[in-house]
This record gives sequence, structure tokens and C-alpha cells, in this order.
Amino acid sequence: RHTLVESRQQKSWVPAIAPSHPGPDAQPSSAISAIDHAVINVPAGELTQAIAWYTSQLGFCPQQQFTIDTSRSGLRSQVLAHPQGSAQLPINEPATANSQVQEFLDYNRGSGIQHVALHTCDIVHTVEQLRTRGVKFLAVPQSYYEALEQRPGYSTEGDLTTAGWHHQAATIARLQILVDWEPHMPQARLLQTFTQPFLTVPTVFFELIQRQSVWANGRLSKAQGFGERNFQALFEAIEREQIKRGSLA
Repeated sequence: RHTLVESRQQKSWVPAIAPSHPGPDAQPSSAISAIDHAVINVPAGELTQAIAWYTSQLGFCPQQQFTIDTSRSGLRSQVLAHPQGSAQLPINEPATANSQVQEFLDYNRGSGIQHVALHTCDIVHTVEQLRTRGVKFLAVPQSYYEALEQRPGYSTEGDLTTAGWHHQAATIARLQILVDWEPHMPQARLLQTFTQPFLTVPTVFFELIQRQSVWANGRLSKAQGFGERNFQALFEAIEREQIKRGSLA
């Protein structure tokens, strides 16, 4: 079921809900500014049907396609975006019976939102704040950052960074934030990290995402889409959690 909402300049994200005012003991803001996208999981064989419904009924347009896999499991994904506005909906289906998407579907008893991505203009500050509050994030191995340093564009300085990239990179590795960029615009980095599922079962979780911007060809350009390398790294991180749970051999 879907709900259509007309905001009419609501000050609150949720209609008819007044924003609360933090007391003197409130912790600092985590700088979350908006919902960037939401990811939906559907059963095997239903991805095409889901795409057809969103395109014909709600006017979404297909964008990137991904096939993400390892030697153990896999998934297929289609990103949909609405031409009027910023709404984006990646939809996943399992490519193998033991896929993390299938595990989600089993625990969720059907299709549902796998995770919601929250946009922040300062992912380092946000992650540091959330970690102090006890939020647990998916672990990223050091080998990921060692491989990252070998990619073309890694050392490129961004026009809008307040500190040098190498200083930022050390902090990003410490906080286990994923990084991706397009070869033609390496200064506009896509920074992402993912929480552990916040329920007692491996279903819904949150993503934090920062889309860095850079001046290019006389205009401000922002990192777009979804980094395939980050998607692969997320898939492998969730696989490691599956192995810990004993749901993937």
C-alpha cells in the first residue's frame, strides 16, 4: 500500500505532526536533512511486474540496473526515479535462494522496504554523533580502503571540501564509510554508510548518504545515482552478517 502526501510547505516531515523543541539536555543535531531514497525488496520473478506498476501508474522512469553477486549469493536491482522531483526507488529481487533479499522476504513475510536512505550534508559529523548515541553500523574491512586507494581519482581534491581529502579519507576509513565516484568527476564523491537492522530480525535498516558537489563546466554538479562499488560493498557486508547468523554458508 502507498500513501500520497501533499506537503503545502509543512514544517514537519509528517503532516499534522508539530516539530518538537529539544530541551536543554538534548544531544547535538545529526544533520539529517531529507530522505534521499527508499529501497524495496520483492520476491524472485516479481521485479519486472513491480517496475511496470511504478512506471505505468506512478510515472517513474527506469535508471540504473545492477546485478550484484558473490560466490555465495546474488541479487538483481532496478533503480527508478521520478522525472518531476527527486523521488528514487531502487527495487531488488533475489537472484539466489539464499540471497539476503530472500532472507528479508522470509522474515518480513513478503515484499517491503529494506532500508531508507537519509541525506546528510556532513556524513562524518552525523556518523560520529550517531555512534555516540549507540547506533551500530555495518562493518567495512580495511581491505576495502586499501583497494580504494588504488582507484584512479582517489587523490583528487574536491572544490568544496573544508579539509584536504587525505585528512578526510583517514576519518572516513575510521568511521567505515563507503566512497564511490564517477571517473569523469572524481571530486563529487558519493559517501554512504549503513546501520545494522534496528529490529530483532534482519529486516529494515537505515542508510546515511552524502552527495558531494563540485563546480564543473560553469555549474554546480552533485554526485548522482548509486555507486555500483558501494552497492557491492554493502552486499558483501550484509553477507558477513548472514554468515554470523548462520543463515549463509
